[in-house]
Amino acid sequence: MAEIIIEKAVLHILDTNVGLPVLSQQELELKGEAADFLEKQLRKVLEDDRLKPAEFSGEANPVRERCAKYAADGDFLGFSQGLADALYRLMLAHVDISPADLVCCHFSEDGRSCFGALKLNYRKGFIHQIGYEEERSINSLVLQQAVLPSEQQKPEECFVVALDDLSLRLIEKEYEIDGNKELYLSKRFLACADRLSNHEKARVLDKVTQKISQKYGMGDDFTPMVRLRQAVSEDLDDAGAIDMQHVAQAVFRGDPDAQREYLEEVHRAGLVERAVELPERIANRKFRNQKIWTDTGIEINFPADYYNNREKLEFVSNVDGTISIIIKNVGKIINK
Repeated sequence: MAEIIIEKAVLHILDTNVGLPVLSQQELELKGEAADFLEKQLRKVLEDDRLKPAEFSGEANPVRERCAKYAADGDFLGFSQGLADALYRLMLAHVDISPADLVCCHFSEDGRSCFGALKLNYRKGFIHQIGYEEERSINSLVLQQAVLPSEQQKPEECFVVALDDLSLRLIEKEYEIDGNKELYLSKRFLACADRLSNHEKARVLDKVTQKISQKYGMGDDFTPMVRLRQAVSEDLDDAGAIDMQHVAQAVFRGDPDAQREYLEEVHRAGLVERAVELPERIANRKFRNQKIWTDTGIEINFPADYYNNREKLEFVSNVDGTISIIIKNVGKIINK
């Protein structure tokens, strides 16, 4: 777990229903429950599997230039106000973008100086209101239009800039822009070229495996998905990264055409590296285990490497076309 120390923070109100941004002239006090909330939100961002690396693009990039100036002069309030105002103008031009409070913070991540901008999108929520009429108290429910996310909720949109090299990470959300769904944060505000997040890498592996296995007549068989999980687990255990050539060969054994098309498809989907890195928490959640459901309503969850281990698990094809699943060498059954 990275060491996170928030050094400065400020809150700007970007409520497009008001018509003007409310830019704070003073930093937040970093103490008490508010400071705990900010630290938890920032840590959720930095540990979120949706967080993806990106690079500022273009010779003239206003946000990159602002970041470089801030890295040089350290004018935290002025820098955050300029970013918030520019983002607000973009939000006003595209009304479907959610209004929000923008929390800007200067923090260190394992000693590395960073700037983070967390867009805390508003949610609707009810609060109680106490009124009085003719000496009687009247309690009622009032709908609030600008409720911030709770501690348990993750920020939907944010970006983090490392101030030593201006490298960029972000989480973004699609909105309707000029009639089309668009990731406006990377395309229109930051003007950056992004790469796949860890979450997206895992999803590409799953979806492309399903697509190519269906095309080559393996669509009704869960074997390709088990082979994928086995290959990924082996590569991560042996080398700490996923060898895409090995995965293609393991999943589509003896079929060079399927292997070639598989590699082409994952490359088009954004997995351009031959060796793909994934953190252990993603590997454990997505690839270490295999879950299957039968048409008789039974769910089985087992380690992926049990699939070919007949001492643990066996799949028997019956003459009537059904499949029997035999779980072997069980010492104890625990009711959970």
